Amino acid sequence: MSSPGARLELVVDDLTVERGGRTVISGLSFVVKAGEVLVLTGHNGAGKTTLLRTLAGFIAPVRGSLSLTGSDADRALGEQLHYVGHANGIRSSLTVAENARFWASFLGGSSTETDAALERFGIDTCPPAKSGASGSPACCSPSALSGCSTSRRPHSMPPRPRSSLA
Repeated sequence: MSSPGARLELVVDDLTVERGGRTVISGLSFVVKAGEVLVLTGHNGAGKTTLLRTLAGFIAPVRGSLSLTGSDADRALGEQLHYVGHANGIRSSLTVAENARFWASFLGGSSTETDAALERFGIDTCPPAKSGASGSPACCSPSALSGCSTSRRPHSMPPRPRSSLA
């Protein structure tokens, strides 16, 4: 368990990741301190999503270490991070509240806390998602729902955070 007042730091040291027999990331090191933001830029295939998927625990590194200092040492790094991928994981037939409760339950959160978060963000009465140009109304966006999660993951990693802000 993390100690009260502990400052979180995401520490990546000498990370090397391969995909399909090709080295995508080699010797990458960085530290992201509490309150800081890491912005990944680069062309398609540069390894941005591979890095995020590695941090989330979906891809095992070939070499190097990943840690979240000041956090729960008994939990894997991927258990403490939200990964919001390209596909939003929202069922269009369910309401926002039903989607949020499902993901909170799936990730080990509380429906009571989820309901309170939905109300706090003002999206507790949003209707089911509708298919459209963007795929769902703004109140049903993955960013909106990830803010309502109560699964005790201190960091979120959306692959395109600025696209969710429009």
